[in-house]
Amino acid sequence: MKECVTVSMPCFNCRSYLKKAVSSVLSQTYTNLILVVFNDASTDAPWDVLRNIHDRRLFRFNASENQSLFFAHEVVALATRDRYFLTHDADDWSEPRRLELLMRTMLEANADCVVSDLAVREYVNGSPHHCGIRSNARVREPLLPNFQHRADHHALFRKDALRRVGGYFGGFRYGYDTLLMNLLLMTSKVEYCAAPLYNYLRRQDSLTQSPNTGKSSPARAAVHVRLKQMFFDAYGHYSRFLDGKISSGDLSKSIRSIAARHVASQQRINITAESERLKYLIYG
Repeated sequence: MKECVTVSMPCFNCRSYLKKAVSSVLSQTYTNLILVVFNDASTDAPWDVLRNIHDRRLFRFNASENQSLFFAHEVVALATRDRYFLTHDADDWSEPRRLELLMRTMLEANADCVVSDLAVREYVNGSPHHCGIRSNARVREPLLPNFQHRADHHALFRKDALRRVGGYFGGFRYGYDTLLMNLLLMTSKVEYCAAPLYNYLRRQDSLTQSPNTGKSSPARAAVHVRLKQMFFDAYGHYSRFLDGKISSGDLSKSIRSIAARHVASQQRINITAESERLKYLIYG
């Protein structure tokens, strides 16, 4: 019997795109899944756009307050009993065989995480325009002591691999995915599926494009400095592991400590409370 996969879809003010994103997940050829749409306290409640979708695999969850997509992913990962975890943005959409091919690659390679290429899209005159392919093949390159974006986090994970690096939330609202994927490369087997299975929508009002939080903003630069230091600290332990000076267990323990550095105690409490609420919604 196929393993069930939990798909986590945080949603904040993107109702125009949500139905397409949800439909692309529920129409996957790999059907043994549940989808949690995590409404991250949107100012425009999204549920009416999904009112005609009657699928028992779909769960609608309202967060108590706005936190971040990383916070949302962590809540969903803690709440679900499934061993496999797929991330999905609420304004993107997946190709029909995405989950099937990612799962096949994971099982054949005995991997802990599988990434694919992304098709980058922009809406032009109301239609999604193809802007090119973004490759994630760099996960096959050796990990060097320089902090770089090596892979997108729109991926399939074994939850055990996420737990080894402290989970999905590091106390940041944006940027943490770059560090997360680097930490996974230090502790887990990350495999690459060479196909554009995920459609990434580039929007001017998104966190990565906004003038306030985009790549050239002072706010993101300040976050990058902190993430970069965390990477260097983790890489120091990774180098000791490669030299045989510490065990894999010690490496993971050190990385978890680094990953928790900027997580406030109240945030931990909130994550636990929200995951318990979601667990009850899914399992009763």
